[in-house]
Amino acid sequence: MISRRGFPGVSEATGQTELPPTVNSGFTPTALANCTADTRALTEYTGGFWYRFYNGPRGRFQFGTQYSYITRQTWSGTGFIKGVGVSPEGLDNMVMTSFRYYLP
Repeated sequence: MISRRGFPGVSEATGQTELPPTVNSGFTPTALANCTADTRALTEYTGGFWYRFYNGPRGRFQFGTQYSYITRQTWSGTGFIKGVGVSPEGLDNMVMTSFRYYLP
């Protein structure tokens, strides 16, 4: 028996498969048919800095960047083979930048 919180009969049979878009433009994602896993843990690691490269009588210029790494783990559900648990995961890497000018 798989230990799980939430509803243990949730099917994750296609939870690891991304379906193609239904619209010909290719920009409209589809919902996963059997991927309703409950979130078990959501973790984010982030770091960044600001660099002030001009600070004078005409104002202030700054450049900043930030990196974030996010993961999502789920509780396992029923998978491809009866009795075998599947727990889909998500992973995202993000880089954000900013350029600022402050008036004097």
